Amino acid sequence: MRRLRSLSPRYAFSLVELVVVVAIVAIGLALALPGLQRARESARQNQCQSNLKRIGAALHSYHDTHDRFPYASSYSVSARHEPGVGHTWNEFLLPYMEMSADYLKLDFLVPNTIEPNASVLDGLKLPWQCCPSNDFSEKMRDFAGNLFDPAKVRTQGQFYALCTGTQIGDGNTGFDCSALGLRPGSYCCTAGSDWDSPAPAANPGLFGGRNPYSAALKDVTDGAGLTFMVGERRAELLHWGGAFSPSFPGAPTTMTLNSKRINTQDVRDYGHNWGFSSRHDGGANFLFVDGKVRFINNAIDYKTYCRLGDKADGDDVRVPD
Repeated sequence: MRRLRSLSPRYAFSLVELVVVVAIVAIGLALALPGLQRARESARQNQCQSNLKRIGAALHSYHDTHDRFPYASSYSVSARHEPGVGHTWNEFLLPYMEMSADYLKLDFLVPNTIEPNASVLDGLKLPWQCCPSNDFSEKMRDFAGNLFDPAKVRTQGQFYALCTGTQIGDGNTGFDCSALGLRPGSYCCTAGSDWDSPAPAANPGLFGGRNPYSAALKDVTDGAGLTFMVGERRAELLHWGGAFSPSFPGAPTTMTLNSKRINTQDVRDYGHNWGFSSRHDGGANFLFVDGKVRFINNAIDYKTYCRLGDKADGDDVRVPD
């Protein structure tokens, strides 16, 4: 006779046990997710700082060649300046960023919005101007969906801006500065400064605003380790924040870092949106003249922040840890 083998009963999860398993998995994911997010943000921070270091190396290479740093912008509201009207530092750095072929196609005697320049710059991607923490880095439009000015050229945003220090622009002393009742001549607004003037006294930062001012290392009397060179800015919030826009190649420190007065509803409100800002939690990365990159917290003392923005104010200042 054949013996029938006994079959062991199949085990099935009860509803309660299934709920417990799901809960355990959910808790595990909840515990792991913040760590994963921190790891991703750390990687983005490293890439962001790497971009700034690359910009710093290129700026210093330019200085080694020309004994001066490049213009932030060759735009002029009063007269013609060489090398031509309407070009930006991003263009001047192309040979130092392994993009000499593009640089040699440009005609610096005419603005960058007309031929042959428009065809060269249209849609040109600058890897060093892409902040990995900002999704708009991959777009050619501002927050409102418009092409960055100048609209004749499809331009990516400039997410790293040169520092112009405590500079007045279009008569604006900086809303964060004026909100404190402070006027030109105070720590947050240099008297006689002017976004549109190439005069040395009108440009307290290492770089000029919308003008062909050019500084040299010898002008940084406050110390290379105590002077901002380049910092992050949310280009998508500034219609004129394109990499080839000659109007706002730099950012002042008259507005506090990630100012609470930033107007996220109007990309044309440059008075509130032209300062330094970022999508990183708690602050932004800055490149100093000595080539070091530091993360500056939003809570930095406003006076200290302004002093770091100027290259020769003569005041003692300490970079916060």
